[in-house]
Formats: sequence, structure tokens, C-alpha cells
Amino acid sequence: MVFFRGKDGTVVATGDACPHRGGALSHGKCEFTGTITCPYHGWTFSEDGECVAVLGEGPQSRIPGMPEARVRTYPTITLKGVVWVWMGEGDPAPPEEDIPPQFFDDGVQVQNSVTIWDCNWRPACENMIDSHVFYVHRKSLLLHLTPTRLLLQMSRLGPRRPAAACDQRPRCGLQGRRSGFHTRLRRPGSQFRRIDLGPERERPRQAVATRDSYEESYPKLGGQQWPRDSWRLPWHRVVDKVSSMRTAPGPQIADEEWHDFHLPATFQVDYLRFAYSRLTVPIDKDTSRIFYFHTTRRGSTLRNLWDKVYFEVFHNWMMNYNFSGQDLEAVEGLHYDTPEHLAATDVFPMTIRRAMMENARQLPSSTSAGNRNGRS
Repeated sequence: MVFFRGKDGTVVATGDACPHRGGALSHGKCEFTGTITCPYHGWTFSEDGECVAVLGEGPQSRIPGMPEARVRTYPTITLKGVVWVWMGEGDPAPPEEDIPPQFFDDGVQVQNSVTIWDCNWRPACENMIDSHVFYVHRKSLLLHLTPTRLLLQMSRLGPRRPAAACDQRPRCGLQGRRSGFHTRLRRPGSQFRRIDLGPERERPRQAVATRDSYEESYPKLGGQQWPRDSWRLPWHRVVDKVSSMRTAPGPQIADEEWHDFHLPATFQVDYLRFAYSRLTVPIDKDTSRIFYFHTTRRGSTLRNLWDKVYFEVFHNWMMNYNFSGQDLEAVEGLHYDTPEHLAATDVFPMTIRRAMMENARQLPSSTSAGNRNGRS
């Protein structure tokens, strides 16, 4: 695809290949306002895809206006400085179906960061909440700054292990038609439809974990304990005291359907002080473009400036590259197309797959109307 601005300044998206001999329009120039010109023979296209001139043949060329000389255009909408493109066949779905609601909210500011992951889009999208969280991220700065209760939650994801103190056992479900979520990430009182993955096995009831039970013994390792960093609990109790001095402004994401996973490929967590969003867009079979969005509620001019500086100087690195960079290391070499032997903690990735299979627009068995593809 190639992007340029139309006569009124809006962003226009068209196919990158010139219909003449395949010249890359992205290497061309906007010789005239609201047009893009191919760098090879000067075929010039308007913002609606029509060939309006062939500079290499002169004003008498018969090519302009011919239906075969058109280039495909893609509907776009620009929100919070981000261009969203409908790349499917047929009429585009309403933007509100695919774009997080904060992009339509004038009361918030959204900052973004973009990177490339050398992996297939599906494992990148499924890499959200399962038993990897504590093991993969145990050395991240973000996990070092979490309260004790959250640390114990993350370290005890599993049906046969004691739950963290005062915490419910995790469940996953489908919210509405286009989203799925995990109760560890939801506020109390959230409503959802639980996913049916077949009959549950009998699971032994175990006592709730206390704040002092952090290390665990592994029988087949001769009783050796893990994690080995027993110093962390005292450290996180210090974090508890610091956290108790801070007040959160309240929920950042009002719509329950937009918590956790939402089709086509958005994952969000409401941290109360900010909302974290990660959106995965496939580039090709083995490469994905990852968009990170950081949402905060607008306040005073000074507060808005502080949020912007804090994100650019520190939070973007800590959240999106130190923490999520560890996810990249885990999934970059993943053999995603081999047989899988799933465990109970894989229920959230299974919820994501279920949502895709039931509601992705391009699938023949989709319950959605038509045969429309998604927006990126």
C-alpha cells in the first residue's frame, strides 16, 4: 500500500503497484495536489484511484480515465494521529466495531509506539495471559514494581496450585460477539459467557496461598525449590507501601467488551492510571507489526505534558520494550504449526481462537453477515 494526502489533507491509501507495469507508487512523488505519480512512466492517480495523467506519454495519452488503469483504494480514518485502514472486500464495517473506544473519546490522550516482531501474527496475538507470565517476565522492571498480591497471582497461574491470597481462581470467557477475556484482568462484577472447552477433570482443592508462601518444591527435581530469589517478597512489601500512597484516577476503559482481547487483534489491560493496548497486524506469514497504545485521561495542561514526557522518557521502554520485548524473545522462535499438547492454563489462548473461529469475518462458517475481512 501507499499513503498520500488528498486535496483536503486527509490520508489516502491505495495499492502500491502501478497497474501499468508494476512500478512502486511508494517510490513516486505527489507531483500535483491530491495525486500520486509512478516513478517509472509517470502514470498519475487521483485519490479515488483513477489515472488522470500519463506524464511519460503527454496530454494526448488515451490511458487516463480507462477502467483498467485504475489503482485500488482503501477506506481510511485517522484518529489520535493513527491511520486505520479497511483492507477487506465489500463495504467496510463501522469503525467502532474494530477500533478501541478511546480513539473516539476527546477526553483522553493516546500515545503510541510501533515495532516489528519476526513471528507469525497468531502466536504474537495469543501471547497474553497464561502460565508464561511470571517465568518469562520475572526479571522485568515492571514485575519488580508490582505489589505482592499481583506478584503471587502471576506466579501461581495453574489449576492445581494454591491461588494467591484473597484472589479468585482464573476463568476465561467470551464477552459479546467479538471479544474474550480472563478474570484475572477484570474488575469485580464483570459479566461474561464462559467458554465451553469440554468436561473439567477433577482437581484437588488446595489451601489459599499466603503472602509468605512464594517458593515451591518440585518432587521430580528432588524437592528443589523455585523461584530461587527469596529476597523478592520483602522487596515487594516495600512496593506495597509505596503503591498505597498513590491514588488511581479510576477506570480508563469504560466498555467491558474492550477489556482483554478484542477482534480483530487488540489486547488491552486497564491499569486504572493508564490503559495498555497492544495491536498485532500481520505483514506476512513470519512477520508482524506491533502497535502499542498508552491511554491516559486528560487533565490540566501540566498533567497532560507530564503524561507525554513520562511515556516518551521511561514508560514506553519499560512497558513495551523491556517487558514486551521478553515476549518477543519467547515467541520469535516458536514452532506455531506443530502439534500442541495443551494444559489448563492455555484456556485464554483457546478463548482467543474460539472468538476468531466463531466471529472472524473472512471465515465461511462465520456468524457475522457477509464475507468481509478486517481492519488494521
